[in-house]
Amino acid sequence: MKNYRELFRVVVEHDYYEKGGCRAFSLALTSQGLALAKRRGFCFKQMADNEWALLYQKRPALTDDMTLILSCSDASFPLYTQWEGYAPYAVYDLELPSHETVEAGTDFVPHKGGRGLGMGMCSILLHLDGTLYDAAEAGTPMRTAIHFKARATRWSYLFIPREGREFATGRLRLEDENGHVAFSDFVDDSASPNAVSTTSLDEIPLRCSYDCKLRLVALDANDRKIVLLANVAPPEPGRFLDAPQGTIHSICYY
Repeated sequence: MKNYRELFRVVVEHDYYEKGGCRAFSLALTSQGLALAKRRGFCFKQMADNEWALLYQKRPALTDDMTLILSCSDASFPLYTQWEGYAPYAVYDLELPSHETVEAGTDFVPHKGGRGLGMGMCSILLHLDGTLYDAAEAGTPMRTAIHFKARATRWSYLFIPREGREFATGRLRLEDENGHVAFSDFVDDSASPNAVSTTSLDEIPLRCSYDCKLRLVALDANDRKIVLLANVAPPEPGRFLDAPQGTIHSICYY
């Protein structure tokens, strides 16, 4: 690999994942791209979990178009991604190089035909023109980041007491020890006897992990806190499909 130089890099970023990397994606050359790479002596290599680079040895005399396929392996992707009109079984088109950052939700163009075998989520047409080679030979190879935006939702909880653990609704609190998330006062749930519910005051961007540490507490007669649940997990998108629009839901027993 010592004689290869980087020509172009693609980075896939998703707000849902830590540091923007999206492990749910793969990027590969199509059969056309593989044949072109063989003729031109290119090397297509994965550089990190969410980064791929096209490497070259010698600048060809002709310009080329190379096709790549971006695929998603996570069936839960639509649940945590903000993309108006996204169709899970559709295929999209994208031409590169483009802006330094491409917004998938707006810049991906629906493919005119149906999804064929091996087409993945997005068919990428990479124009290998003089602009790319000039930048690479100047020591500043071009790159494009494909960015996916995460959904933001409210968190809703239903807490159901076990026998003998009932507390007055007004004495219960769901609090975040780290101070990132705040919740409404508890209200009685009309559908479940003795159960109470609360909802986050603000919408929370979905993440694969959170900095909050939630716990359910009750206040005794002297306003001292009694910890009923020390670790309340964040709700999971898609677990309760009857949750109101813009809300993800969780049921906990204490």
